[in-house]
Amino acid sequence: MKKNVRQNFYYKFQYSLFILIIIIITPAYPRFYWFGSRDKIYQTARAYMKNGDLLTGFIKMYYKSTEGKNSVSLIELEGRKIRPFETDSVIINSLTGISNDTVWLFKIIEGRISAYNTKPFRDSEFYTHVQKEGSAISVYSPDVLKEYLKDNEYALKLFMRYRDSKSKVLIDYTPKKAILEYNFQTTSKAEKAGGLLKKAKKEKNVEKKIAYCKEIIAVDSTTFDAYQLLGDFEAGRGNKEEAYLYYTLYQRYCPNVYKIGPIREKIQALGKEPVY
Repeated sequence: MKKNVRQNFYYKFQYSLFILIIIIITPAYPRFYWFGSRDKIYQTARAYMKNGDLLTGFIKMYYKSTEGKNSVSLIELEGRKIRPFETDSVIINSLTGISNDTVWLFKIIEGRISAYNTKPFRDSEFYTHVQKEGSAISVYSPDVLKEYLKDNEYALKLFMRYRDSKSKVLIDYTPKKAILEYNFQTTSKAEKAGGLLKKAKKEKNVEKKIAYCKEIIAVDSTTFDAYQLLGDFEAGRGNKEEAYLYYTLYQRYCPNVYKIGPIREKIQALGKEPVY
């Protein structure tokens, strides 16, 4: 009798342990669907094809694994199997994926530094590619992101997580926190500079207007309109060298080529040759 009870307990324990292992190793989200899987992900999507077609509807996504990383490499939409190189872009889960060779890159974070993943899940903290404003998309690595963050000491500090405040033992990297902090501080600077610029343009007192412009440049040195106001002020005072310097800085930071033309004329009026 005791032997049967012991055996029953042993079998129940084995069964419970097996169920527990299955629960632990089966991810609840995201669920990955491999080539040949007949499961469907019922999500609406759009595919902008290179031939000009626009396809919309429910999709079935297929994943491939490269170096241990899962990527969406094929979708089935309107009964048609579509690969990245056939599209300009796709929209899945409200995320835009741009074609990049054999996968799509979905922009998870957007800002001065953007982060991409090869899977369309917004809450992902794993990034495969990053891009800093004005540069090309790069494959993510800690060294690449460190280079992007180097002009923001606090964001760089957030990126590297150590065992404790005194320890120099690096435990892990936290790219999401660092990128969001970098983008937040940069946006805050731009908003502050924009507010000061509005005040400078409305200000009637010349000396106060110039003080505003100098404060704007101290906050965000890329605010090009401030350089034009300073250039006009110095040109009016006959300070050609300083006016030329401010006009040249305006040309350097101004993204609109049509606005640069009038500044070139002002530089020529000073007897100087425009750099841009």
